[in-house]
Order: sequence, then structure tokens, then C-alpha cells
Amino acid sequence: MTLGEYIRGRRLTLAAQEIANTNYRIIDIAFKYGYETPEAFAKAFRKQHGMKPTDVSNHVNMIHSYNKLVIQVQLKGAEQ
Repeated sequence: MTLGEYIRGRRLTLAAQEIANTNYRIIDIAFKYGYETPEAFAKAFRKQHGMKPTDVSNHVNMIHSYNKLVIQVQLKGAEQ
């Protein structure tokens, strides 16, 4: 999986959670997560989750989720 695929999947996970847990309009959520049109959002959403955004409230347990990725980098100086 590329980084771009992960980011897209993570955004669509967060969008699905917002649809399921808030009363925000789907068009507002689509714009919030970087989609320029509701159609583009619906197409990406359907590809990711296998359902339309309007069906989330009836199928919350079927959301394909991408968990938050945490990267830790530890740098150590060399001893002389």
C-alpha cells in the first residue's frame, strides 16, 4: 500500500465515522476531507467501504477502517 492509498483510506474512515456519528450533511463532510464534488466523494467512498455514504447509518459495522498511523523516530548520537 502506498502512502497516498493509506491517507485516502484514513480520510474516508474518518468521513464514515462523522457520517455515522453526527448530523453533518454529506456534502459538508466531502468538502472537509478534500473532495471537490459530492460525486467524487461518493465514488471514492463506495470503492473504500462498499456502500453509499447515505447507507452508513444502517451498516456502521461494515465500515472498512484504517487506524491512525503513528511513526516514531529515535535519533542517538554516536559515542566517541
